[in-house]
Amino acid sequence: MNYRSATSKPPPLLPPLGLWSLVIFAVLRLLLFQVAFPPFSPVDEVLHWDTVQKYARLGFPEGGLPPFEDEVLEQYLLYQSPEYLNTGTPPPHPLLAPPELRRIHLETHKREWRKVPNYMAWEPPLYYLGAAV
Repeated sequence: MNYRSATSKPPPLLPPLGLWSLVIFAVLRLLLFQVAFPPFSPVDEVLHWDTVQKYARLGFPEGGLPPFEDEVLEQYLLYQSPEYLNTGTPPPHPLLAPPELRRIHLETHKREWRKVPNYMAWEPPLYYLGAAV
């Protein structure tokens, strides 16, 4: 049997200070990166975001590779960060452009992006289902 002696202490109810320090550090680091960096970098975040949006609307992929949602493309084109592409001086940001130029920018780039299939839509869905909830 597992008896405690009369002199042994019960286990602590709260984790030690070191663990709380790590948790606080991780939360602060996460918040810093969320504030310091744009929501879409040129790697593959738009693919993930589109897939999460599809699952949030219960639009599970059926046959073939699905195209991007218009709403996702608009968000991406307005809030992306081309500075990380290292292609020289980035063009003026579309949010700072006059409405007519912004509309032209969105239409032109949406047309290009509709030709690109979202290959991330066929990744295992557990991650995306969790993010969609």
